[in-house]
Amino acid sequence: MRFVRGFSDNGFEPDVIYITSLFTYAYEPVHDVIQWYSEKFKKARIVVGGIYATLCPDHLRETFRNRIDVHQGLVLEVENILPDYSLVPGWRASILFSSRGCIRKCPFCSVPVLEPKFEAKKSIRHFIYPGHKKVIFWDNNILASPYWKDIFNELEELDLEIDFNQGLDARLLDEDVAGKLKKIKIPILRLAYDSKGIRTPLKNTIQLLGRTGTRGRKIIVYCLYNHKDDTPEDFLNRIKDLLE
Repeated sequence: MRFVRGFSDNGFEPDVIYITSLFTYAYEPVHDVIQWYSEKFKKARIVVGGIYATLCPDHLRETFRNRIDVHQGLVLEVENILPDYSLVPGWRASILFSSRGCIRKCPFCSVPVLEPKFEAKKSIRHFIYPGHKKVIFWDNNILASPYWKDIFNELEELDLEIDFNQGLDARLLDEDVAGKLKKIKIPILRLAYDSKGIRTPLKNTIQLLGRTGTRGRKIIVYCLYNHKDDTPEDFLNRIKDLLE
């Protein structure tokens, strides 16, 4: 087995080649890689998965016809395996999901397609690589997990820097959550203001965080624009809300 990035034959003849894909707008480099490996290893089975492959399987199949197999969704066999970070020795943070899916069904979001079932883990200790001092959560909605308090307790004990990279759901952030957040190391706290419908819970959450000691400059708010139900006026009003 070999791990390669980009174009490399790595000195051996593979039987199966697995290629991952990221966001749909970045499909062209994925096509280039598929084309290169298809020509280099004509007898190898090629399996393409990831976000683009899951959301646009027909686009992928139409381009390469019968040359590839498309894997849609997660690879369940590896969901509980610690990644081999020795492959990226310069990286110093453990990236993980303590939950998959989301309880929300936002019309602009692809999570219901990528991770249609909400599932949560009770512990994340085994996902932290030895020597890493930072943990990055890619959960879509960690506060919807029935085990969020167990996870936060572990983070407090581990005393590592934490980044909830996808943001926390303001509609679920109450006094209990705010109290737990104060006990863990979070340089930046991320929220979202994707539609005017969450204005009040977001405002209440920001005020709550202020009362519990989180400075406004430590809060980042994702602000979606250009969804089909959005207007320039709506977006401008949300920006004004945040500035205030």
